Amino acid sequence: SGNIIKRLKEAIQILTKSETAWNVTLAVSCRKFSDMILGAYLPVFFMTKFPMYKAKFAFLNGLCLAVLGLVSNMLSGTIGDALEKKYPLIKSQMLAGSAFISSAALATSFLAPVNFYVSFIVYTIHMLVSSGYQTLAITMI
Repeated sequence: SGNIIKRLKEAIQILTKSETAWNVTLAVSCRKFSDMILGAYLPVFFMTKFPMYKAKFAFLNGLCLAVLGLVSNMLSGTIGDALEKKYPLIKSQMLAGSAFISSAALATSFLAPVNFYVSFIVYTIHMLVSSGYQTLAITMI
């Protein structure tokens, strides 16, 4: 218990001394909360809007999370690390770009659902573009 408190104090001191570390930590925290909200809302949305596709959604969502999440993390980490020497701001630019693209994809998927497949394909674009934020944000700290 005492060791945990000591480590928390050290982490807080590091965060308060570095504005970048604080901003990245805050952004990642907000992003993680939005992922948790999306994870809770996504099945409800698809089951309410497209109740006939319950089994397909369950299978495709699991496949999407497993495959595209891994691919997105690996690609964003590889691209960010490869280009970081030449373009020092590439990781933050990739994060901003992925947030912009994924926001547009989610708005399209949820606010203007044409049919199940279109909504789910647009959601997979969000997943592919935005899942790599963890690798980029953590390596920036």
